[in-house]
Amino acid sequence: MFKKGDKVYVRAWGEMLADERVLQDHNGNLYEKDKPSKSFMKDMKRYCGSAAVVIENTEDGGVYLAFGEEKPGYIFRDWMLEEADRSVNVIFVRGVTP
Repeated sequence: MFKKGDKVYVRAWGEMLADERVLQDHNGNLYEKDKPSKSFMKDMKRYCGSAAVVIENTEDGGVYLAFGEEKPGYIFRDWMLEEADRSVNVIFVRGVTP
């Protein structure tokens, strides 16, 4: 579980889709088996491959992320993220998608 201050990468869309724990719903959103309410919405796809910093933990195990100055307000889950090297610099260029 990631905690406030951790540096993370949002996993690539294809990598999450290929994960045996993950399914895709009829709207194109990804979710962990048996947990459809905790999905990676296709609107979040723009963050795939991006580095971020955990800024807050939720009571149910999710995290809010900051991509540089941008704080999108989505809740991310452990299966959507991977640990980033501690030396990674988090920079988000507005209007550029990975």
